[in-house]
Amino acid sequence: MDVLGSQLKCSVWSSVNRKAQLVKSKLLPDRFSEKVREICRNVVTIIDSRLYLLYQTAKEFLVRNDTANSSEGVHIDLKWKHSLRPQESHRILTEICIWYLLLEDFENSPLGEDGSLSRYVEDYIFLDYSAKHWAAHFRESQIEVQSAMTQSILRICEMSSRRSLTWFRIYWASTNTDFPWGFTNLMIVSYFGLSAAVRHLLKMDGIDLNSRDDTYRRSALSWAAGKGFDIVVQLLINDANIGRRVFKRLIGKGAKINSVDRYGRTPLSYAVWIGNVAVVKLLVKAGARADLKDEIGGTPLSKELLLSAAKKGHEDVVRLLLDTGKTDLDARDNDGQTPLLWAARNGHVTIVKLLLATEKVDVNAKGKNSWTPLSWATEGGHKDVVEVLLKAGAKLDCEYTVYTLLCRAAAKGYNAVVKLLLLETGNVNVNWEDKHGVKCWVVTWHAWAHGRSILTATTPKNDRYSCL
Repeated sequence: MDVLGSQLKCSVWSSVNRKAQLVKSKLLPDRFSEKVREICRNVVTIIDSRLYLLYQTAKEFLVRNDTANSSEGVHIDLKWKHSLRPQESHRILTEICIWYLLLEDFENSPLGEDGSLSRYVEDYIFLDYSAKHWAAHFRESQIEVQSAMTQSILRICEMSSRRSLTWFRIYWASTNTDFPWGFTNLMIVSYFGLSAAVRHLLKMDGIDLNSRDDTYRRSALSWAAGKGFDIVVQLLINDANIGRRVFKRLIGKGAKINSVDRYGRTPLSYAVWIGNVAVVKLLVKAGARADLKDEIGGTPLSKELLLSAAKKGHEDVVRLLLDTGKTDLDARDNDGQTPLLWAARNGHVTIVKLLLATEKVDVNAKGKNSWTPLSWATEGGHKDVVEVLLKAGAKLDCEYTVYTLLCRAAAKGYNAVVKLLLLETGNVNVNWEDKHGVKCWVVTWHAWAHGRSILTATTPKNDRYSCL
């Protein structure tokens, strides 16, 4: 056996060596360049034996951009250029993913409730991708859904089947949140924005629009609103079938616009949270209340402003909520913050203007830490917000307020903010001390020493500073 093994090793090595020599001979500089050009055509160019892409990415070369000039001719050497049409690619991937998810394996040998997702996915190499992306491919395909496709979608969204529960659990693991047990068929197609499937289910008897899952206590409308699917939201609010809609009005069984989940949040709360104007419009028009408070004490408006710190403000959503006339503009969350405080803190000047224009907000409102909108705007160096607040009557009503803001702005190098404060208050006494005995000139000198020349001494005898 040892001899046979040695002979086998020699044979394999000899074969590999011969193939390596053959490949090597074909990869001589001249022949290599020729081979690369033959394979890649006009995707790459070779300069000084180095390869360079003619396009930033392969996607740019292969994928057709329908917004580009489609009249340009296609050279025979560029037959692959823009050969992939996004919608068609999404359609093909949709069909492949759905076909895969319908395999009997997932019904006969499903993922157990306590089973390991990672080990299960290893046995089905395409399952992870299909579970996470089939719905997105379907939406992007923008194809007219035929009855056969609709039936396939309904089959993989049949939540009583073990097959559906398997792929949905794998998908949900990517959200890093607790799995929503008790999802209904209507909830899952609403969650994924599958409007054709929603229409089909709404025509069936026994569909409860207000059923809620066991984990989050959210309805189909809440899930659709939170994902920003306006067409589905419209369907759930109105129902495509007029006869059913009239019947629902008579018995009061329509989708509840203001249904709350376990956190006290409504569909409108979630729509505002993601800043989806279309969904907010639909919900407000349908009678969604904008003054309900959730578990953490924030109205939808203040929740939106809180979120806008990361998303740079959803001005259109704020306008819509203000137009309802039903929002408590000075409502406070558990941190004592009002909508104006959040807007000033995050530097959203347009939203600050919108709130002040209502003439129903307190420009000098203080949070739990006694900071005003002007305090937050100064701390963040939001010069435009500071200017708007000062014009609106933000008070600098005591030396402590003036010097605290001035010193903090100077220390952070906010030249424009310091100048605004000085113009508002006039010359200031640099010998003023805060409660810790720190003089304002100490901070301004520190700022100057670090290259932040903000103030200059103009009347040394009177210990006064003025704006440069």
